[in-house]
Amino acid sequence: MSQPRAAAVRNARRQAHGPGWVLAGDAGHYKDPVSAQGISDAFADAYVLADALDAGLSGSTGLDSALAGYAATRDAQRLGAFAYTCEQAELGHFGADVLGDLARTAADERAVEAFLNTFVGCDAPSDPGWLGESHY
Repeated sequence: MSQPRAAAVRNARRQAHGPGWVLAGDAGHYKDPVSAQGISDAFADAYVLADALDAGLSGSTGLDSALAGYAATRDAQRLGAFAYTCEQAELGHFGADVLGDLARTAADERAVEAFLNTFVGCDAPSDPGWLGESHY
């Protein structure tokens, strides 16, 4: 039997739009699956993009302006999670501080809720809570 192997994943953030094209989900910001946020991010991007396309194609605003708004919103919503995922994907050594934080989190119902909301993408890692702090 062969030994388990892992492959490095190349994280990437790309420009959100240009003349005649727009990116959403993994096409615009691919990240390591360690955080399991890819499909959630894709749906969130699609939601914001649908509003932008509606505004741009209906004539209520210019298409370029609407897509620029989409890009700004997408980047603001995804940047914290992207940085968090890149940090977690390094699979660095968990020191005593992280293990202590996990133990304290497990003992506090509100902290568990904040941890899970951040991990699944409901809250940004930059929101208050220990997931927004670097532990490496």
